[in-house]
Amino acid sequence: MEETVSILFAVPAGQANDVAVQETLHGISSQTYPSSLISITQVQHVPGEPGAHTSALNAARESAKGSYVLQVEPGVIWDGNKIERQVFRLQETASAAASVHSMTVRDPQGKTRSLDFGAVRAYGARIGCLLRPPWGPGAVMVRQEVFAKLGVFRNVDEVLWEYAVRLIFKGGILDLLDEDLAVWNADGQRQGAVAGAPRTLVPEGIRYGFLKSYLGAAETKNLFAGTCEELFAQLVLAGLNEKNDDLEVCHAICQEIGTRSDCGEARYWHGVMHRREPDFENARGWFRKAGDLPVLAEIQKEAVLLLQRVLQIPEYGEAREKAFDFLRYLQTRGAWDPIYFVDWCETCNQDGTEGERKVLQELQEVEFNALFNWTYRRAIE
Repeated sequence: MEETVSILFAVPAGQANDVAVQETLHGISSQTYPSSLISITQVQHVPGEPGAHTSALNAARESAKGSYVLQVEPGVIWDGNKIERQVFRLQETASAAASVHSMTVRDPQGKTRSLDFGAVRAYGARIGCLLRPPWGPGAVMVRQEVFAKLGVFRNVDEVLWEYAVRLIFKGGILDLLDEDLAVWNADGQRQGAVAGAPRTLVPEGIRYGFLKSYLGAAETKNLFAGTCEELFAQLVLAGLNEKNDDLEVCHAICQEIGTRSDCGEARYWHGVMHRREPDFENARGWFRKAGDLPVLAEIQKEAVLLLQRVLQIPEYGEAREKAFDFLRYLQTRGAWDPIYFVDWCETCNQDGTEGERKVLQELQEVEFNALFNWTYRRAIE
């Protein structure tokens, strides 16, 4: 059965003839799906004006009457069979609220990476979408009836991410299409809205305000698909808040667990939170209390790989010397040393170079990913 498809396209005012916009339109016009069944609503907005992008999307939304609805951003170039593949998948899977595919993102320097479903597959849709955006712009096709129930786009900077979270938290079943059906030539600003800039060592405040409301309402019984060990499920929630730079909530969860359990992982999360305040001496105390946790070996393995890459990249400058010292120390020790890391963060906080901060931020993410993954595994065992 042939069904109509509505496409929402919000374009910055004065940029309708820009290469990024024209490439996106060319990708739409080159679809194998019948052009007579595709309707494009193109609405302009003033770039940089608060709420303008969201208002444009909502204006386009009013005319979206197709059986299926897609949204696309300038710079996103669809494969020719993208619409046909997703329509077919939704026709074949009646229970699915939406079909979503993976895609490639290319930054202004030409570096590429995949926007796939790694977090969703690893942790389930709800935890995965709170951890990071679950898919890239223009990757999701939603049934009209589902789109209508989701309501208007909300006026937040991360409007597309919030809409994806809303779809998932309203119980929408996703058809995950493991095919790379788009390339996104992203400028730095728009890429940051989806991928997120590196987290600073010391946050200035909560990272994403819209996530705080979802995390504040989250209950572990609704985050996990099956049964879970409540203590570690709470630590997963602490980790999600820490990722969002909400140190206060992370601290409260770790403290509460500490009053009723002798849990080394809770103490470690407690230490991470204090390191980022920054309260370095308090952080050292909690890391010492955490002891030699098995997860330290996993962090060390990933940290060694990162530091080895750092040594090959000139842009890190003099920071490579300190990276080499840390690498040699970790290889000798055979496990991650959070005290050494705290010490380096403290000296960098005082008079560190940009290269040092970059290395430390990347190590911070390595530590978080390994610790979060370990905590999640303990929760579902």
